[in-house]
Amino acid sequence: MDNTIGDHVALTRLVDAPDGQSRFEAATLAYDGVLGPLRQRAVFETSAIWFGSWPGGYAGALPTSKQGQVVLVLEGAVRIESGGDSRTFRSGDVLEMGQQSGQAAKVSAADGKPFRAAILDLGEAMG
Repeated sequence: MDNTIGDHVALTRLVDAPDGQSRFEAATLAYDGVLGPLRQRAVFETSAIWFGSWPGGYAGALPTSKQGQVVLVLEGAVRIESGGDSRTFRSGDVLEMGQQSGQAAKVSAADGKPFRAAILDLGEAMG
């Protein structure tokens, strides 16, 4: 799936719900500039970026950040479950996780195969 069609990037957010669980919601980030043939999004503050690789049998959680995170799946697929709902994110998909005060999301390797992701710890909300 191409998440960059049109004038925005499509992503999924994992946000706290009033019942203490987290829920998924669709979101977009509008492009606000053009650099030659490339569309771009304004810079947002990050405190760290790191790359991880998880084995095919992985089941657990992703490390969390007090400021929230953006997860960009680089290879394979990851299944994330929270609040009774689950989503599968594949290479190129983007997930923004805000500050999670409730129960942590469950993460597993989809299809039992390894996955890799880049994780950006946010300095502020991307909005």
